[in-house]
Amino acid sequence: MNCYNFTHINHNNQDKNRFIHNDEENTEKEDNTICIYWHPTSSEIGLLRETWSDDIDFLYNIGSQIYIYIFEHNPDTIELFPKIHKHGERWKDSPEFRAQSLKFVQTLTMCIELLDKMDRMAENLRTIGEHHVQYAKRGFKPIYWNIFYDALKFSLFDHLNSFIESSDQKYHDIINAWNKLAHYIITQMKRGYVHKLVKEFQEQDDTFSIWAGRHPSFSSATHSKEKKQEK
Repeated sequence: MNCYNFTHINHNNQDKNRFIHNDEENTEKEDNTICIYWHPTSSEIGLLRETWSDDIDFLYNIGSQIYIYIFEHNPDTIELFPKIHKHGERWKDSPEFRAQSLKFVQTLTMCIELLDKMDRMAENLRTIGEHHVQYAKRGFKPIYWNIFYDALKFSLFDHLNSFIESSDQKYHDIINAWNKLAHYIITQMKRGYVHKLVKEFQEQDDTFSIWAGRHPSFSSATHSKEKKQEK
């Protein structure tokens, strides 16, 4: 079983900026990078667990960086979280933001705990992906999975910089292991999301156009892709 198309993160800021994609065009290209099957080696499991922590301050720091990146680079996404959005410019100080930040890193903690039970991890991640179909009415777009992926890479890069003093080979191995896990997490969530969309469409009687009208974000994404293909 293989995991495909990994990008190594280098130490300097130039490589970091190249590694993180901020615009939609590059984010769409990133969608070609998938990781459907992956079974980490015992060495990878050890490195991932060594560089993770259950400390609440550590978890909040990672989670908050993820959402700050998302909201600052893609301001429309904050509307998906009305309890956070209602705080206006003070959203970073809200208890709802703290709760959401910790909620996402609980998923990462779950993944670390299940590194030796990949079937269970995949099932849990796909269930999370399926759950996000209900947010389509709020404006959730499939492209947002890639934005979450960019944010995850960004927050992990800052955290993993603390391991630069390790040997070059160990640092490379740490980065590579986390890169694989990040790809795997988002890929499995995407799979669950798409599976749920297809199942929902198959279980109703309307035409595709009527069904897509009830999923405006899905419809607009499809229309945007069709327009690009026409050019």
